[in-house]
Order: sequence, then C-alpha cells, then structure tokens
Amino acid sequence: MERILVYALTENIGGVEEYVLNLIRYKQSENIYGYVVLGESTPYQDEIEKLGCKCFFLPKKRQLINSIIKTRKLFKSLRREYDCIYFNTSALGYIIPYLYAIKYNYKIVLHSHSDARKTAGIIKKIVHRVNYSIIKNKVSVKLACSSPAANWMFGNQYENVQIIPNAIDLHRFRYDTQKRSEIRKQLNIDKSTIVLGNIGRLTKVKNQEFLLELVKEFKQQKKSVRLVLVGDGKDYEKLHRIVEQNDLIDYVTFWGRTERPEEVMNGLDCIVMPSLAEGFPISLIEAQAAGLPCVVSDCITEEVNVSGCIQFLSLNASIQEWYNAIIQLAKMDRKDNIQLLDDNGYEVQKLEKLVSSII
Repeated sequence: MERILVYALTENIGGVEEYVLNLIRYKQSENIYGYVVLGESTPYQDEIEKLGCKCFFLPKKRQLINSIIKTRKLFKSLRREYDCIYFNTSALGYIIPYLYAIKYNYKIVLHSHSDARKTAGIIKKIVHRVNYSIIKNKVSVKLACSSPAANWMFGNQYENVQIIPNAIDLHRFRYDTQKRSEIRKQLNIDKSTIVLGNIGRLTKVKNQEFLLELVKEFKQQKKSVRLVLVGDGKDYEKLHRIVEQNDLIDYVTFWGRTERPEEVMNGLDCIVMPSLAEGFPISLIEAQAAGLPCVVSDCITEEVNVSGCIQFLSLNASIQEWYNAIIQLAKMDRKDNIQLLDDNGYEVQKLEKLVSSII
C-alpha cells in the first residue's frame, strides 16, 4: 500500500485545489494520502480530515528562511509515513521542496497544471529550465493536464508524459432550470439580460480587465448584460475601482469565491475566459457539463473543447469581435454533454484509479 504526500494545497479555492481533493473524494485505491498546505490554512481542511487524511502546513516561500527550515524538518519527519511526493505545480520557480524530496529519497511525481510559455518573463523561464534540469533525472512519473502544459514543464521531448484529464463530478453540473430561476432572481435580472460568467482567481493572468471592457461595449450597444465574477484574488480592489470609475456597478456582480460553482452556472448564458495563460481549465469542463457555451482566448488549448461549444478568439481581436461572438453563442440552447464528457474520460469516479495506476 503506497502512502502519497500531495504537494500542495493553498489558502485558495481553485482548479488545482479541486483536482487534488478529488483524489480522496472519489478514492478507489488503497493508497493513503496526506496534503501539504502552503500557508496557515485551507478551506478544505475539515473535509480532508473527515475523509481520514492529514494536512501539514508550511510557510509560503516568501518567508524564505523559515520555509526552508520547516520544509526540511517536515519532509524528513514524514519520510517514515510517506513513500511518494506528488507535486502539483505550474512552474519550477522554487526548487527547495524538490531538493528535500530527493535528499530524503521520496519517489517524485511531477504534475504540470499550466502553460506559462507566453506569460513568463525571461528570468522566470531561465529559472524554470535550470531547476528542471537539476531534478529531471529524479522525477519518476511525469504528468500534465494538457499537451501545452507538458511542453512548458518538460520541454519539447515529452513523450513519456501522461496526460491526465481534469475530471469532475459531471452529474453535479447538470443544468437545472429551477436553479436557473433561483439564481437569476437572486441576481435581480430579467429574462432578456445576457448573463456572462467568469470563474477563477481575480488576477492579472485571468485578464478580468478585458471583461470589463466587454461590459462597456454591451452598455454602449444598449444591450442588457450582467457580468458575474466568481472568485477572489489580489486584483479585487483594482477591478472594483474600474467598475466604479466607469459606472458599471449595475452591470457587474462580484460573487466571491464559492465551493458550489455549479449553482452559479445555472444562471449564466455564456462563460467568457480571456486568460493570458492557462493549462487546462477545469472550469471549462464544468461549463460544458452544465451545457454552457464558452468564448475563450486562443492561448487555451483546444483539447478542452470536448463538446464543440467553445469558441476561441485572439486577444488581438477587437472588442466588437468578442461582443459579436458572445451575442451569437448566448442564444444557444443548453446541450446535455454529460455522456460525451464521460466517454472522453472526464468523469471523476475514474480519476483516482487512473492516477493510482500510473503512480
């Protein structure tokens, strides 16, 4: 029976956090999991402990000396309990945990969750490549959420990388007309209003400022619209200020973070994701399970378009082009994509068994 230490949860609710929690929510193997949390807390702690697993907390890397000392101490002490460390990351900017994993002879699994080739600066790219060159011969299993994410993490030669679907509980996201009425009533909007959604951290890479430009276009065109931003993050104050300065308060709702995104999705007409970089967004699989059309930036891998209801646009395209695409797609009837997604490996019940068979 293998004991696996999953690195890392954070204080956020996000796609990677949901992915690693699904390993124990839908567990089918005999593996035992523990979770390393970067920070002082995680909103998932109660759930993790109820499922019979443990959380181990480490200082964030900006507390460098303390982080190094505590990481060494934790990894050394846990080696008696755990055989493997399963790293889930977007870049190798901070190599200390990997070095201690090597020092204490853990089996190392490295899972790439993002493609930062277009957004990472030259220094970040150099550090990433150098760090990978240091640890690559010690990585036993290489995983990625998409081909672009594999390319970013492991380089052009990634034939030994296993692509793992960002699976979800598909039936949880099935469209519910009653819930739609409830959400739209909660938002105080009528049937004619087009409701756009964006689910993710409020941060530069997610490019929510672009969404506010889109809302301004809807307002100029005198088209009734509501943008619902689901999530929180360091750009909240900045985005709120832009909303106030442009008199968009009646057009934008800051929903905040939620552990029930499926409820919000029932009330939406279209997901819009103008991200600057992504790996393989779980929220787009969730949106397709909910039957929602999506308009997204072309930096997102086309592998995510399982149902055919996602339209890709360049961020260099005009606001008018994005507006026209949204107007067209928002008219679409909801599709039931559950079986299609299941057939393509996105049912979460199969996830942990697949990962266990590889690790």
